[in-house]
Amino acid sequence: MRVVMVLPALSDLAAGGYKVVYTYANHLASHGHRVTVIHAARLWGDGVRRRPWRAKVVRAVRELRRAGDHFDYHVRHGRSRPTWFVLDERVQVRNVAYLSVCMVPKADVVVATAVTTARVTAAACRRMGATGIYFIQHYEDWMADKDLLDSTWRLPLTNFVIADWLADKGVELGVATILVPNGIDLADFPPGPPVIERPNDVVALASHVPNKRTDLLIAALSMIAERRGGVAAVVFGVGARPEGLPDCVEYVRLPTPTRLSELYREAKVYLCTSDGEGWHLPPAEAMSSATAVVSTEIGGVMTYARGVAATAPPGDGDALASRVVELLDDPDRCQQLASSGLERIRNYDGARAAQRFEDELVAAWRHQHIPSRGARGEEQTARPRVTAVVPAYNSATFVRATLDSLAAQTWPDLEILVGDDASTDDTLAVVREFASSHGNVRVVERAANLGWLANTNDLVRRASGELVFMAFHDDTVAPTYVERLVRALDDNPGAVLAFSDLELVHPDGSRELRAFRDLDGVRRPLSRGLAVAHSPTNWWVAIHGVFRAWTWREVGGLRPNAAGEYGADWPWIMHLCLLGEFTRVPEPLCVKAARPDSVSRTWGSGPELQAAVRAVCVDEVRNSPLAWWEKLVLTAEIRRRVALPAALKPFAKKLVRHVLP
Repeated sequence: MRVVMVLPALSDLAAGGYKVVYTYANHLASHGHRVTVIHAARLWGDGVRRRPWRAKVVRAVRELRRAGDHFDYHVRHGRSRPTWFVLDERVQVRNVAYLSVCMVPKADVVVATAVTTARVTAAACRRMGATGIYFIQHYEDWMADKDLLDSTWRLPLTNFVIADWLADKGVELGVATILVPNGIDLADFPPGPPVIERPNDVVALASHVPNKRTDLLIAALSMIAERRGGVAAVVFGVGARPEGLPDCVEYVRLPTPTRLSELYREAKVYLCTSDGEGWHLPPAEAMSSATAVVSTEIGGVMTYARGVAATAPPGDGDALASRVVELLDDPDRCQQLASSGLERIRNYDGARAAQRFEDELVAAWRHQHIPSRGARGEEQTARPRVTAVVPAYNSATFVRATLDSLAAQTWPDLEILVGDDASTDDTLAVVREFASSHGNVRVVERAANLGWLANTNDLVRRASGELVFMAFHDDTVAPTYVERLVRALDDNPGAVLAFSDLELVHPDGSRELRAFRDLDGVRRPLSRGLAVAHSPTNWWVAIHGVFRAWTWREVGGLRPNAAGEYGADWPWIMHLCLLGEFTRVPEPLCVKAARPDSVSRTWGSGPELQAAVRAVCVDEVRNSPLAWWEKLVLTAEIRRRVALPAALKPFAKKLVRHVLP
């Protein structure tokens, strides 16, 4: 297979995350895969922090001043390879000053390796039909704002995580992950002699990276020297000797791999002072060298060292020093930890880790491109293709009609996922009774009321299908609803949502046909965005359609605003239309009952509420794949959006359809 691995800029210094990626690239190349590693100084979609306009101007000026450096990087170092790691000669390397979506070479699989590389990877995979992998080595909250970081986990990529604590983070975010633990080359770090025979007491890593806490290391070593005279300690790193390091501590700059292995084998204890790591390599290398480990209790070390390392809370230098002194004063305990750690780390062999990475990568590609087949050759899927999510609350008298209309669908492969939002009437009993006679129904029972936004978001995250639609508890759909809309999506691979016209039933029993025609035949994303901005009445018809599940992850679901849940579906529709086309089936396949007691009627309306919705909508545009100037045009239109007088509506539609076709 053709595999592209996207990294940030080429690093002149050793870095653990890069080392893992390079190791896997070598493994894939040795197994016949055509591997290209791209180092990009800047990337499309790498904006992961919200900055005020002044900061953006300062950053732009700084980038202009660095234009010469970027040109030099692109031209003179376009094919440079890492100097501190030996890449297989079969691995191609490309270094670019800026990586756009179109610059990602044609591949079967594209691997994002950091938060800044995730969006360009997702967009490139969508463009070329490739399988996208998000190789998550840390929760990079020092690199990105939390909401933007979390949104990258929800991109249409397969999330590989390297540690169990990152898998737990995936559960917290409601996204699926595949655990692919790191490993080390055990042969590079053979066990040393018994700890009692080792000349050095402590070995540790010093780094300029803030979360590795060199300041805490210095404080801990100073306390160890005070409490235990004559301590022999060695610190290694890639930079100059840290200021403040006690005079009794030897510093080794840029140790060779052979010298690094010797440092581990010559020390009784390895000391880790980091505040956070993804899967920290040095303690694992020390464990392979039969060196006892003292570490802060962080997920990146506990994932492989829990129970076989002495620990202290992050940031507590006094406790770390105490753990080290206790082990140095008790050689038997120190040897016990060293032996236990050696036995544990043997389960994390680097060759097995690389093979696991390859197996999961190939499996992800096969899952997307090669359907499984039954015994007689017929295509079968491991999960239903379409999921209907039904957010229900106090709807005992009418939700059964919604469920019956879903059960009557001609589409055979349908999952029905119902979320009862802690109803105070008999809704749950009705739903349970329905589920008992239908095997394709799952019921989620809420212990407390979440509101329709949180309820819906959670249901969509739980959905198994690659296509999803929201079947609201007061809607009914025609028997061919799913079949017709799925066919419309299959006929237009560039479409992200298919919807039909809708029949609105008023409380007095009168019926009204509603249709959202503004996007019919509109191809350009900006034109679609302007059309949604100019359609103040019927845009909501589209939310009753079938959409591709990956778009929900890309957008991040329905978001509340300063006014609460009011109008939360409009920003979602806006972002969705910027990701792909909408296709309309011009028949009323959905019936919506406008009930006087519906939740939406309690929200009210007014300029303040509309302004709150517009603010969220502008955020969605900012996070969309539009070009910067398109974002500017659409943002300006949204900020001034008002209900147009009837006389001006034809002019607005003409602008959308003809000026920006």
